[in-house]
Amino acid sequence: MPVNIVKSTSNSIQDQDRFYRIYEIILPISLGIIAFLILIGPRVLIPTNIAWLGDGYDPTQHYLGWVFFRHAPWSFPIGLNPSYGLDISSAIVFSDSIPLLAFLFKLFSEVLPEPFQYIGMWMLSCFILQAYFGWLLVSLITNNKITKILAVSLLLIAPPMLFRFGLHAALAGHFLILAALYLNFRQSKNYQVIWWALLLSMTALVHFYLFVMVFSLWISDLLDRYTPLVRRAAVLLALKEIGFIFIMLLIIVWQAGYFLVSTSSAATGDYGFYNFNLLAPLQSDGWSYFFPNWPHPINGEGFNFLGTGIIFVLMTSLLFWFSKKKLMSVIASVQTYRFLAIALVLLSLFAVSNHVVIGSWELMIPIPDTVNQLASILRGSGRMFWPMWYVLVLGGIYALTRSYSTKITNAIL
Repeated sequence: MPVNIVKSTSNSIQDQDRFYRIYEIILPISLGIIAFLILIGPRVLIPTNIAWLGDGYDPTQHYLGWVFFRHAPWSFPIGLNPSYGLDISSAIVFSDSIPLLAFLFKLFSEVLPEPFQYIGMWMLSCFILQAYFGWLLVSLITNNKITKILAVSLLLIAPPMLFRFGLHAALAGHFLILAALYLNFRQSKNYQVIWWALLLSMTALVHFYLFVMVFSLWISDLLDRYTPLVRRAAVLLALKEIGFIFIMLLIIVWQAGYFLVSTSSAATGDYGFYNFNLLAPLQSDGWSYFFPNWPHPINGEGFNFLGTGIIFVLMTSLLFWFSKKKLMSVIASVQTYRFLAIALVLLSLFAVSNHVVIGSWELMIPIPDTVNQLASILRGSGRMFWPMWYVLVLGGIYALTRSYSTKITNAIL
């Protein structure tokens, strides 16, 4: 074959690969933007539009935390918010004002309009990144583009995420959980330490609850990566990673202002009140035309409704579990990700708490007051089920693709 033909063929392949990589980025971003425009709308993107933030106590608190921080002089640590709070100053992390963006926009405070809000931009980012990391995860399951578009669309209408937008915008950053799951499941572990360091640092500057979830998923990935190695080599590598990430996180949380409030003052003593109802995945709380709002203790923090579409996916994928061969493949995967499975179970048990609730039936299991005080730092324990929620959904999509043809799978999705 002449040399010029070989070069032409090589260039053509490179162009196709480049187009495919761009396509794999543009398509999920487009899905995220479309979902945002349909479900939220463009008006929240207007920086000077703050009227919608006055609808409820929490959004107002999040905005005012930023306003006081914006006009306060730079301090040390930089997260200090001296004018925010009555009689005692606080830090930007304690007003749920998304410190990551608060630090960024404070740098340009002098040229920004008054008033100015970035929560709308955060919402758009949540949809885009939810779609992007959802796309990466679904790409581990299938290469079919239509299947990926439909599966990612389901992740974009995740009820626990949508529920947060008008209440706690920072907690709508579920893409951080998806990113952590992707780092656990991806085959290539190149630059794994760097990616985890960036993700953990970013999450610490978004919300503490999300940070605890992502931190747990990092520990599980760390153990799953290093336990199969030679013992001494594994211990040294793990210690280096732990040391590097811990030092970086310590600096970040210190500067963000986490240490300005003591652990004892953060403990409320009401662990188990905002827990996870064991029927929560089926309890619509008015979010479904098909699933009734069954009687149960009202607890918005434990809202984990799957959604009718996802429940349908899980039901139709039950065929997968009747195949012994396929079931054995799942067991093998669990063995590969055994510590991830343990982390998911532990997070779910923490979400349930010692106040076990099944529908309207309740059981209180006594625990030592010291444990209750410590656990109550994360008193909204029902939120800790979110990583398991996404694994269930991804597992349903995986089982669907392994049980039916591509056409039937897409029809169901």
